[in-house]
Amino acid sequence: MEELKQLAGRTINGYYLEKYLSKGSYGVVFRATKRIRGRNLMFALKLFDISRPGALDDRNAEVNAYRAVSRYPDCQQYIVCMYDSFTSKLRIEGRETDIPVIVLEYMGGGDLATLASNYKR
Repeated sequence: MEELKQLAGRTINGYYLEKYLSKGSYGVVFRATKRIRGRNLMFALKLFDISRPGALDDRNAEVNAYRAVSRYPDCQQYIVCMYDSFTSKLRIEGRETDIPVIVLEYMGGGDLATLASNYKR
């Protein structure tokens, strides 16, 4: 997973990885930008650690979950939106590697665990 953290500054499928944000059990998350219709839009890219057994199954399950909840009206008020998912061929430590990626809505303010721990009733 350490090698995935080093991808800041690279471009994947048109998404420029600006900044490493965090790591989780599935992989790492970057803040990324992509130029669309003349505007630089911000996204969160989750890159899955394929050295971990079941990484592709985890990615597929997460994509299916996002697709299932997005069918409900007004779901974007309650969950982070998924915009795309793909597998990208990247050169990491001298070898070509297929990395599963999910493109998500960027939410400033940190990850959910941090926000929840700071929440006071």
